[in-house]
Amino acid sequence: MEPIYIIGEPVFKWERQKTFLAPFGQADSSREIVKNNHSIEQVQERLLMEHIAIVVALTQLGVDFRIAYAHEDFMDKRALGAYASIGCRFLQMSLDIAPRFTLYPRDQKRFLFEQKVALAPRKHFKLEGTEVGGYKYILSPYGEGGRILVNGKKALVADRLVETDCQPVSIGHDSEEVLRLKDLGLEVGIIPTPMNVRYSPSGSTISTFRSDHLDRQGCLIRDQLNQLHLVLAPGDLSGEPASP
Repeated sequence: MEPIYIIGEPVFKWERQKTFLAPFGQADSSREIVKNNHSIEQVQERLLMEHIAIVVALTQLGVDFRIAYAHEDFMDKRALGAYASIGCRFLQMSLDIAPRFTLYPRDQKRFLFEQKVALAPRKHFKLEGTEVGGYKYILSPYGEGGRILVNGKKALVADRLVETDCQPVSIGHDSEEVLRLKDLGLEVGIIPTPMNVRYSPSGSTISTFRSDHLDRQGCLIRDQLNQLHLVLAPGDLSGEPASP
């Protein structure tokens, strides 16, 4: 099965959206963007233009992708019209899937292409060992793909697992979930859990918090000489939430 890339739903406006989130090292620049746009509506307009630019670029590059389609009432109709006009294809998803997983499809599952394995979060999948399209499904918190950076047989995860409404769980090389990754043939490295900032439209900080989704802050890539590099956003720190 060849990989197909899935683009998140073109949803930029939620009635409950009252705050913004940013990685710690990008918080100042993020605040400035929000403040300079004067309103949430203007920020949403910028997000729309960014989404369209990404879809157009992928189309021009000939990338095989689908656009997630679930919460029609919230989707931006201008984006849908633009995508239909250039022949984009959509992937119908259930309304029962929480918006956080249709806006960020990477968190529905994480394919390990060399291992022919799909890591699947327990929130969505119940049956361990199911095989679909040549990939064996394994239940894992790292099925939320943003939690793990993978390149070939190398993987990086955060030193804490942060579940919603739960205390962060420390992760080490002998942790059950890490050992399961190693059993798949991955070499797993563990790095400090990054900090994020939640702030208001006026730019004032509401709280700081840990996020184990490493893809917000970095990526694991290979150069032309096949050397592996961890690229991180500048200025990101790790520490106690009250004092990052």
